[in-house]
Formats: sequence, structure tokens, C-alpha cells
Amino acid sequence: DKVPGSVFRELAVGMWDTKPQTYRYTEIKPLRGSISTNLGELDSAFWHRHALFWSLSSHFWKAPESSQYVQNILYEGSQIHRRYEAGMGDRFAGSYAGYMDPGSTVLYDLERYNGGNAAKAAAVRKSLDPS
Repeated sequence: DKVPGSVFRELAVGMWDTKPQTYRYTEIKPLRGSISTNLGELDSAFWHRHALFWSLSSHFWKAPESSQYVQNILYEGSQIHRRYEAGMGDRFAGSYAGYMDPGSTVLYDLERYNGGNAAKAAAVRKSLDPS
């Protein structure tokens, strides 16, 4: 129920050394697989009820910045997170969409961020935005 030291180090070094430098932080909060609710796993967006911990990475920049500068921040941040996911292996349960990865597809994002709820999320999306 711990983040392996090598994975934590990779995350910390990535957050510290990645260019361009920005204000950034990562939170790792223990859940220990104990989220309780009367809702079933497929009845809400939070399908990771069995998760041992939750993490959040955020990057900030001052406006105005060029579009390329912001894209570099987003790209480097996603690369740090991909290495974190790979290091966690089977212990990594999934992700939630804060901002969609511009290099991804809608279907992939729905499955990755919503697990077994992907079909339901796709139906809701289509009903609200048929395009």
C-alpha cells in the first residue's frame, strides 16, 4: 500500500527538473481501499473504490504565455505522469479527466477515465453534445 521508493523518486525528480519550470505540485493521499458509499461501483464516476491511494499533479503558469510554452508544460507534465503510471504497474488503477490529453482519442479517454462507466459517459456526452 505504498508508492515504491524508485517511483516516488522518479516523480519527484521529474517535477523538479522538468523544463520549462513552473509552479507545480503533486499530492498523494492514502485511501487504503476503504471508500464507502451506498452507490455501486458502476453508479458513479468514481469507479476506483478499491484504490489504495489517490494522487493529483498540477502545473501552473503565469498569463500571458505563448501557446507553445503552455503545450510544452502540458506535454512534459503528461510524460512525468506516464512514467509514474508505468512504475506503479498493476497498482495504478486509472485516471480522471481534469483536462483531456490533446494527443488522445475521445473513446480512449472515456475508457481510461471512466472504467466500466465508459459506455454510460459516452451516452451522456452524446445526448448533451451530438456533434
